Amino acid sequence: MSPQEFYIRKTAPARRDLVAYNAAMLKHFGPPPRRPALSAFEAALEVLLGQEALPEGRMEKILRRLRDLRGGAPLTPAFIWRLPRASLEEAIRPLAFFQAKVGRLHNFLAFLARKAGEDEPLEDADLTCLRDSGQGELREELLKIRGIGRESADLILLHALGLPVFAADVRAWRLLHRHGFVGEEAGYEEICDIFIRALPEETPVYAECRRLIARTVRTYCHKRNPDCPACPLREFLE
Repeated sequence: MSPQEFYIRKTAPARRDLVAYNAAMLKHFGPPPRRPALSAFEAALEVLLGQEALPEGRMEKILRRLRDLRGGAPLTPAFIWRLPRASLEEAIRPLAFFQAKVGRLHNFLAFLARKAGEDEPLEDADLTCLRDSGQGELREELLKIRGIGRESADLILLHALGLPVFAADVRAWRLLHRHGFVGEEAGYEEICDIFIRALPEETPVYAECRRLIARTVRTYCHKRNPDCPACPLREFLE
């Protein structure tokens, strides 16, 4: 179904609006720049290292620094697990709170080992040890890992495992709040539910919508002094 067909078939105004919002943002910014394909593990690694908060291109440099420690080869759970902590910290030092992120990554690696029934993680770049669990069950397991909250868990499901999960953040809240979809006290699950009910239940759609919201809010919908006249969503405020 094309975005145009989906828009026409919806009946609730809020749902029609969000599909139209997505189309307006995509028209304004265009598709994302093409990136080399990542393994499931490297996609999860990006989430755990905070890729969403970084300028474009910064995480690619971090991954390159880590791959250089392996002679340029793709990263695996077993390699990162065996890497001396000092070497791992040095590789990701440009990131804020890099020491805490190393701790969170090690907690995730220990979880992978438990899921595989091993004492340490395997050379499992595809994260096959996670693919037999149901989506809801796996999300609950991820949330029990120290340092992983709802957004990170949902992003791992979305980006690493390719599951149709929408991951909200403060930027999604700001956009919805300023456009009258939610109140100031709207919580994480409420925001996710709005997008899930409004958009086709497809992994690429959720990932693209999140990317476009991040770009729109970062460029125009500032916390203070938003640039509404230049925003691709300005027509929806008129």
